[in-house]
Amino acid sequence: MKFTVERSVLTKAMTLADSVIEARNTVPILSNAMLKAHGDRLRLTSTDLDITIEQAVPASVEAGGGVTVHSRTLADIVKKLPDGAEIGFELVDHRLTVKSGRSRFQLQTLPVEDFPDISISKEGVRFAMEAAAFRRLIAGPLYAASTEETRYYLNGVHLHCREAHGDLAACATDGHQLALYWDGRPEDAAGMPGVIVPRKTCGLFAKYLDGVKGEVEVKVSSSRMSVAWGEASITSKLIDGTFPDYERVIPRGNQLVTDISGEAMKASVARVITVTEEKSSAVRLELKPNVIELHVNNHNGGAATDVVDVTYDGPETFVGFNARYLTAAIDAMGGGIVRMAVADAQAPAVFTPANGGNCMAVVMPMRA
Repeated sequence: MKFTVERSVLTKAMTLADSVIEARNTVPILSNAMLKAHGDRLRLTSTDLDITIEQAVPASVEAGGGVTVHSRTLADIVKKLPDGAEIGFELVDHRLTVKSGRSRFQLQTLPVEDFPDISISKEGVRFAMEAAAFRRLIAGPLYAASTEETRYYLNGVHLHCREAHGDLAACATDGHQLALYWDGRPEDAAGMPGVIVPRKTCGLFAKYLDGVKGEVEVKVSSSRMSVAWGEASITSKLIDGTFPDYERVIPRGNQLVTDISGEAMKASVARVITVTEEKSSAVRLELKPNVIELHVNNHNGGAATDVVDVTYDGPETFVGFNARYLTAAIDAMGGGIVRMAVADAQAPAVFTPANGGNCMAVVMPMRA
């Protein structure tokens, strides 16, 4: 096995490969990336048994073959070599020699036969959609996913077809907040089973599909999902559980509607919570004609008040929110004017973009 790769190409590939590998592994092979050289391509594979990343990059191959090598060590070596460097690899007696200029490294290896395989089956649904649209579906609601392991079925994003709407939707909730995004359903996605994509996988899609042009190819089976773009793909196990019927908790009759500048509201919330050190500070919103008054009190007797101009002509009322959830819901609407619909102090509030958009957020109230 002997090949050469350009440094910038390999740096990008190793960054992606290394992102799935856990820092501490009790199984040595799971700290390794698999390298296979053939034709004019170097193929890299890395896995944590739940997620597998596969890539192909251009290479000048003198002798084909395969080997696995410690991913983080190789990534660090490649990053520290000078820009524009050509990096040579040669496998001799189970040791991988890495050479560039006057730098030379020898790395221990493990055989490719020991490397696990979690490739997706040929069964299931396959469809293509714009990378930006798929990323928005997966990344948009991710902030609302639960981190509590006891409710594992909420530890991800529920990707599913809504037959009543004829669209492809993604939802996440932790029981205190809920985010829902939707987009046009690709024709081939009809009949796709509803699946729960783990938080870690969603985070990888959010990071590495950012800025990707063109389409991604999505494959979904009952237990795994694979997304491919260019010469890279991420395959992940899915969460084995039943996502709750979230439609039942979305209020449909909230008649008190307020249009708010998202940036103005976030700035106001940031100001008033300075009197408390608690991240889950309760903010009381008092709705009055064309203004919202924000109030925060702390346990030491301190208090803060601020006022935001809004568009509102309903009766005076109030509602309390966790400051972090309120800010997250406004952020999720993508900026601009946000529409908040409430019923009373005990009912969940619904947030949507005032100028229309394929997303919504629901925030449960709290005493404030």
